[in-house]
Amino acid sequence: MAGLDEWLNRELTAKLLALAVAVTLWVVVVFDEQGLPKSPPPVTLVERTYSVSLAVREVGTGLIVTHAPESVELRVRGSLESLRVSAGKVQAELNLVGQQEGQIFAKVQLRVPAGLEVLSVEPPKAPVTLERIVTRVFPVRVGLIGSPDIGHSMGVVTMQPTTAEVEGPTGSVSRIKFVMAFVEVTGAAEDKAQTVSLCAMDDASRTVDGVTIGPDKVRAVVPIYKLPAPAQVGPRADSAVVPAPASRSDAPPLVAAQADSPAPAVQPTELPLAADPASTAPGEPAQ
Repeated sequence: MAGLDEWLNRELTAKLLALAVAVTLWVVVVFDEQGLPKSPPPVTLVERTYSVSLAVREVGTGLIVTHAPESVELRVRGSLESLRVSAGKVQAELNLVGQQEGQIFAKVQLRVPAGLEVLSVEPPKAPVTLERIVTRVFPVRVGLIGSPDIGHSMGVVTMQPTTAEVEGPTGSVSRIKFVMAFVEVTGAAEDKAQTVSLCAMDDASRTVDGVTIGPDKVRAVVPIYKLPAPAQVGPRADSAVVPAPASRSDAPPLVAAQADSPAPAVQPTELPLAADPASTAPGEPAQ
């Protein structure tokens, strides 16, 4: 029993000594020589400028954004640690709910992690163009790329469907004059049947982007037929062979004298292109 008491007293002494050392260290670290709490070490603040992508979160029904800045310049201040942790977490966005079509200036909304102070954002209000979404139906035209094999020509092109519905911003759709399907016929010696994609074109045959075409493909058939061989034209019955005079050494060789020049060879003609007659409405010219 005496041994147990001695062991407990020895353990208690060691614990009390450890506690005293811990308290002493805490006092030295926390309090200065006057017994006042020490001030925390100063934190160095730095400034950084970020280029942040600008996102559009909400748009009114039936409207679409056709112009807006892709990014904004954001200047923030914080500790090196805060800047390191917040890298890539800064967000900039536009909320356009309730806005009407036209050109507006929308306030840039920021989401910045704790520990960072926003100093400036450029531009604070973003210029935005909102347009109404419209739908129109346009005729489909066929554009032929290349030409058939030698001695072949093309017939009337048929396609299905002959019209396409285009949806997009008012400004873009108003520029469209027709929808084009390009068909490759280079070196073709037999009928060409292809399913090709459609593209919207303006009056200068330039592609109009930013619209949706439905259907986006058509089935086009280009008939290819062989031309008849040109007629062979021989000497005419009223032509005669005239011998050269024997007295002249520089006389020309035998020549054929004809009353008229030979008839020209038959030339191939290119047939016009048109849509499938079955798909053309009565009284309406084929496309």
